[in-house]
Amino acid sequence: MVLFIVSTWGEGKGGHFNTLATYINGYKGEYHLLVVGKKIPFVLQHFQAKTTRIDFKWMPKVKCVKDVEVIHCFDQWAYLYGYRLALKYKGIKLILTKSGGVNAKWFPKATNMWLISKENYDFYKNFKVVKHIDYYDNRIIDFPLAELSSDLQVIKDKSTVVLRIGRVSEYYNTSFTAFIKAAKQIKDAKFICIGSVESEALRERMVSANILVLDNTKYTSNAKQYLSVADVFVGQGRSAMEAIAKGIPTFVYNKKNDDLCMVDGNNINEVKWANFSERANFDFNTRLSSYLEENNNAKVEELKDFVKYNPNRIVEFYKATKPQKTKWMYFPVPLFLRYILRLIKHRR
Repeated sequence: MVLFIVSTWGEGKGGHFNTLATYINGYKGEYHLLVVGKKIPFVLQHFQAKTTRIDFKWMPKVKCVKDVEVIHCFDQWAYLYGYRLALKYKGIKLILTKSGGVNAKWFPKATNMWLISKENYDFYKNFKVVKHIDYYDNRIIDFPLAELSSDLQVIKDKSTVVLRIGRVSEYYNTSFTAFIKAAKQIKDAKFICIGSVESEALRERMVSANILVLDNTKYTSNAKQYLSVADVFVGQGRSAMEAIAKGIPTFVYNKKNDDLCMVDGNNINEVKWANFSERANFDFNTRLSSYLEENNNAKVEELKDFVKYNPNRIVEFYKATKPQKTKWMYFPVPLFLRYILRLIKHRR
């Protein structure tokens, strides 16, 4: 049996929760999900029958480890709990996943690491403490699209819709700035953004550029189903991969020319290397502005295989992983101190 562990300090929003949901959906064996935090993330509530939730504690007691062979931790805080369990119950294979993002200096280096971007893989494979490591950057399974409401259908019928899905956060300021710039320059298309608002300043900038911002939970709780409104998609990360999986022309921020450029067969490996992030730096064929001006009908169906998830890959990794033996862990002191401070704040 596999015990998946993930932590959440807040609402449980983020791409790694969706990645975990994909892994659970694709796994055919027995599993249990341990959520550390006050709330089970929305995308994981479907697995509630096989889920245990515990609060953050100094030394928690976990009872859902019977018959567990593999503990797969999906963030650094989950790794703290998984490591303790792996030492207490002998013969368990312990695996840490970093779900994309920058190569953080203080992220733990585990004996067994499963990564979802080659950017992370190229970095962490060089550490001596890491003995067994691999990556797999395909993580999209097929999903249904929503029937559009009458107001969205009217917009789609009248205009070419350029859709962005993702949190409205200053963390993504660079790509949002490019998105807003495009909306101001291209008057013949309707720009829409679906995402929970974490930055009112960014929302105001989009509204001033006549971008429709949909931040109601009706849209944000399962935003990918509203890809049905898009003629063109602009975005980063998992949302861009989901658009590609649905055959929608997809544009991401390109660091090389500070613009929004189409993902195609010539550059998709470079875009995937950076996990579809703002760090993508690639040669481009088509800018968003050029595409819309020329009213192209680009075919991107052939890109689906670049993002489609194959569950056999992680199963093979589980089989090749050896049980945890070392009684010490590489968990950087600054990161542990940060955990203690967050724990104190969380328990108030």
